[in-house]
Amino acid sequence: MAGKEPWDSSNKKAKELKISDFGTPEEVREMAKPIRTAKDRGDAAKILKEIAQKGELTSKSGIGASLSGKSVDKIMSGQAIRQSFIQNAHWQAAANVDKLFSNAIEPWEFELDPDKNNENLKNRRFCMLLWSTKALYCP
Repeated sequence: MAGKEPWDSSNKKAKELKISDFGTPEEVREMAKPIRTAKDRGDAAKILKEIAQKGELTSKSGIGASLSGKSVDKIMSGQAIRQSFIQNAHWQAAANVDKLFSNAIEPWEFELDPDKNNENLKNRRFCMLLWSTKALYCP
């Protein structure tokens, strides 16, 4: 088994995040509002595939990413849904992944290891999603 990478602790570090790390309360409230609704897994998968077909997503910091079919399948997998706060919140996040990515922050920078192939470096970004009356952190 490979050793731990620096970004493996991102989810633990995410517990230290504060609303102010994302902006003012008003900014966070606006950025966390979903722009689409997914009633169920089928809705979420359909919307996610449409987002993937639109092309590259861009974060606040200018980082680009695209959703492959494999990424869509992983986001909609039973394992990913079971790890979520609540199933319906997962569907909502999937249906709004483009907005979430564009508003996401990467609060920690990881140094690249010059002795390794850093091509698949995991970039961890965190965002907020308004769910019911709560703003949820989304890794």
